[in-house]
Amino acid sequence: MAVETSAMFAAVDALIDLLESDPELSEVDVLDGPPLDWDAMTPAEGQRGDGSAWLVIGAQPDGDRAVEGGQEWGATGTGMSHSRDERFAILCTAVAYNGGQDTKATRDVTKALTARVETLLREDPTIGETVLYSEFGGITELNQARSSKGITVDALFFIAARAYLNA
Repeated sequence: MAVETSAMFAAVDALIDLLESDPELSEVDVLDGPPLDWDAMTPAEGQRGDGSAWLVIGAQPDGDRAVEGGQEWGATGTGMSHSRDERFAILCTAVAYNGGQDTKATRDVTKALTARVETLLREDPTIGETVLYSEFGGITELNQARSSKGITVDALFFIAARAYLNA
C-alpha cells in the first residue's frame, strides 16, 4: 500500500490540466511554475497565446513558494492506522499585458482571468478529485505597471484546498 504524503502535488497537476483544457482559456498561456523572466513573461516552454494573457500556477513574483499549508494528524481506528487533514493554498498569478496605454482594459483582462479560474473551481471544487474541496481563496495583490512598451496588470491570488489523507 502506497502512502500518500500530500495532495499538493496532484492538485497542482490537476489544476494546470483543468485550465489548459478549458476552451475559454485556449488563448491564455498557462504556466506550470514561474516564467524564465517575470518582466518579459518568458515561458520555459512554447507559448500558446499571443503573450497578452497568462495564468501562472504555483508561482508569484518575488517568491519561490508554489504551495503553502500544513497537516494535522488524527487517529482513525486502532493500531497504526492514521489519517491526516491537509489544508493548503496554491499560489498563482494572473497577468495581462497590453502594448498600448489602456490600463482599465488591461485590468479587465486580469479580472476576467481570475473570474474564470473561480468559475472553474465552482464547477469542479475537487480539482479532478484530488482534494475534498477547494475554492478561489482571494486576490492578495493587484499590481499595475506602465512602461514605453505598454501596460502590465497582475493579480496575485491563491486557491485554498482541503484534502484528507489516509496512511
